[in-house]
Amino acid sequence: MRGYERDIEEVDAQRAEEAAVFESKLVEHEEATAVIAEARRIFADNIEGGSFLQYGKISKDAKISASGAALVQKHFQTHAKRVSKFVHRKAYAKLFKVLATIASKASQLAD
Repeated sequence: MRGYERDIEEVDAQRAEEAAVFESKLVEHEEATAVIAEARRIFADNIEGGSFLQYGKISKDAKISASGAALVQKHFQTHAKRVSKFVHRKAYAKLFKVLATIASKASQLAD
């Protein structure tokens, strides 16, 4: 047992480091998920017309308002800057920039 104390200490230190990295990744993922959930709420709050979803399809008379699309765009742009500082999951920033561009196009089409 005495010969393995050093090995055990090294493995414990490595495990603690891996746990810290995992927790950091988890925090980043949860923050990005919260951003997407908030954008979904903004989007849903700004739907004009009849029911947005009908049997799994978008109804023909439902559309997002221009101001709603602009809010979603601003939301993603703001958070794209913030998540670009993530250490582990930098791809979220690119995703949010794409979603902001889509919201911009939706805003233009809503006019």
